[in-house]
Order: sequence, then C-alpha cells, then structure tokens
Amino acid sequence: MKVKFKETFLVLILLAVVFCNTVYSNAAESMLETRTIDDIVESYQRNPFRINVSVSDVYEIQPNAEPPYVAGSLKREYLEEALNCVNFLRYLVGLPDDIELNDTYNNYAQHATIILARLNILSHNPKKPDDMPDDFYNLAYRGTSKSNLAFGYSSLMDSIIGYMDDEDDYNIDKVGHRRWILNPSMAKIGFGQCGLFHSAYVFDTSRSPSIKFDFISWPARNYMPVEYFYDGSIPWSVNLGNYYTFSSPDNIEVTLTRRRDNKVWIFNKDNIEEYGYFNLNDDNYGMTKCIIFRPKNVGGYYKNDVFDVNIKGIRHYTEGTAEINYTVEFFSLKDAIAEREKDFTYGDINGDGDIDSLDLTILKRYILRKAEISDIRPADLDGDGDVNSLDLTILKRYILRKIDKFPVEK
Repeated sequence: MKVKFKETFLVLILLAVVFCNTVYSNAAESMLETRTIDDIVESYQRNPFRINVSVSDVYEIQPNAEPPYVAGSLKREYLEEALNCVNFLRYLVGLPDDIELNDTYNNYAQHATIILARLNILSHNPKKPDDMPDDFYNLAYRGTSKSNLAFGYSSLMDSIIGYMDDEDDYNIDKVGHRRWILNPSMAKIGFGQCGLFHSAYVFDTSRSPSIKFDFISWPARNYMPVEYFYDGSIPWSVNLGNYYTFSSPDNIEVTLTRRRDNKVWIFNKDNIEEYGYFNLNDDNYGMTKCIIFRPKNVGGYYKNDVFDVNIKGIRHYTEGTAEINYTVEFFSLKDAIAEREKDFTYGDINGDGDIDSLDLTILKRYILRKAEISDIRPADLDGDGDVNSLDLTILKRYILRKIDKFPVEK
C-alpha cells in the first residue's frame, strides 16, 4: 500500500461501505447553516484547540507497543481538544458542531495505534504479530480498518488538519480523509495515539435525523479562516448533496475566479495541464459525488482573498440541468479574535466613539440583513446573546435620552 512521503504520512481508508445509499434516507432532515465571521470566532472561543504546537503529557495510562501490550488511554482533556478541532471544522462548512466522543471508539482507535507502532507501519489491514493476544489484535484491527490513520504529527489536532489537507499524490484523487471528517451522518468519533502514530475512528453513521445539504465544500463557502487553508498545494473539494447526480461526468466544468486580480482557472477533463488538478470521485468516503480541483500556480491563499466558484454540467434529480455558485472569502481567525477582544462601548456600533443616529441606522440595516457588523457585542444591548429589534428599540430610547444606561450595563 502506498503512503504519503513527506515530513508526515497518511493512509487513506480504501474500504467501500454498504450504507452509502441510506445515509440521507431519514424522513426528517436538518439543513446546513450559514456562518458569519462572528459565528466562527464565537465557536472557536467557546471550544478552543491548539495546532502547530508539540503537545506532551497526553496519556492517562501510558501505552506499551511491546509485550506485554498495554493499550493505554489518553487524557480526557486532550481527547476533548481533538474533538473541538473536528467540531470546529465541521461548523465551518455549516454542519452542527455536536459530534461526541465515544469511549468504545476511543478504545478501538487506541488499540489501532499500538499495533501500528508495534509493526512500525501504516496499514488498515495489519497482520497479527505472533506475540499479540487474539483479543488485543481483534480490537486493534477493528480500529485500523475503520479509522483515518496518520504518522508524524505532533498532536491529534495536527493530524486532523492533515486529514483535511489530503494534498499528496496518493490522496488527492479522493480526499477521503477529509470526506470522513465532514461526513454528515457522523454523530460520534474516537481518537487514539501512541507516539507519533494517530488514529481517528470515523466509521460512524448514527446521526438521526439526517442532514439535508445542497453541497459541502472545502474550503468552506462564505467565510474561511486562512489558518486552515493557506497552502496552494491543498485541493478544493465539493461534495454534491443527495439530490444531485453525476449523470454526465464529461460535461462537468468548474470555473474558479480570484477577485483581486481577476485570474481565472477553468477545470474540466480537457484542461488539466493548463489550469491544474481536476478529478471526480463517486466512491463513498462518508460522502459520494466529490468534485476535486487544485488551481495551478495559485501561490497560496491570503487574508481578504475572495474566490468565486461556478460549477456547471451537474444535474438535479427533479430540476434537470443545474449550476452551483458560491464564494469563499478568506479571513484571519487570529486577527478576528484580536479584534473581538478589543475594548468596546455598548451602543457604539461603528466604533467611532459616539453613540448617535448613525449607529441606529447601521443596527437597523443589520437587523434587516442589509449590512454586516464586524463585532455584534456593542449591539447586544439587553445582554440576551441576540441582536434584534429589541436592541434597536433600546438604542433609539438611549439616543432620545429616555434612558441613560443600557439594560446590559445594569
């Protein structure tokens, strides 16, 4: 089995799954949510996690990959930090951030990393070492055969980001790790680690009701933190929802436009050499119907970059020929958090130091969804966590000097 040769290694789950036609079959369905920058910042601050740092002291029970074998266990706070990472990435694309840790899955994943460390390989189908007890091997094999596997990362969180990248020659044609992390039917997950070997048990389809979606894209549509998608080697992907079909794959064409210089990439089966990587994959890695493309010479992605995506040649089961159009606006999560943590004054919506009719106009336009507010905290004047017509009324009363203090300040 080929693996990824770089400073880190990944192995892709290659097993087809039999439930692919029933993933979205529940009668009751929920829709994807649209995220704002403020939503994304709040989500991260509510459940933060670290990346690009070496994390030590991760074991509750120290594992042993030599006889006598000890699966060991990871500290709960470390597992929860990895869970935060998965939930945040799913939140970006509009999925609920409600995946839960499952102790059975954690146990499978932890056993998986022991056999990988013992054999010093990445394999979904490892052979049983002669000195390993049958019951230990059975748990380990269950873990390796139903997990994303990785080697060489400094933490579980970094391995999860690695799954999302899937940029190497062996994985780019499927981006299977990414699709399993974003699998809409997932409700539970488990993690394991032994040294630099990592496992994420992702074969879960227990979510009910199912999630209805038109498409799931990476980088996420609308707003995307550049911290998680900055390298030009990382492919884009779009998984079509259950109501779309690859009826004529040869007709599918993706146009990607970068606004700052109007540079255009056109992806189809005939333009691969000129514009970059392009592939369609209909295997079930948590999701089917995946469109994958990587713009040639894009040079990376930066704060304030905006890209428009147009997909033609797909078909809707009931509406016939269809197109998909969406926009990705990159922003710095670090900068957005810093901006959010700056001092502010309630009622000063535009941050100019005054509370006046201009703030009232901006707030009214925001409530009518005609304008965006970079920081909604100054607008939540009753402190209920929402910005709505009640806050508008409070601000109007303050400007008219009918009140001298906002309810949130009392």
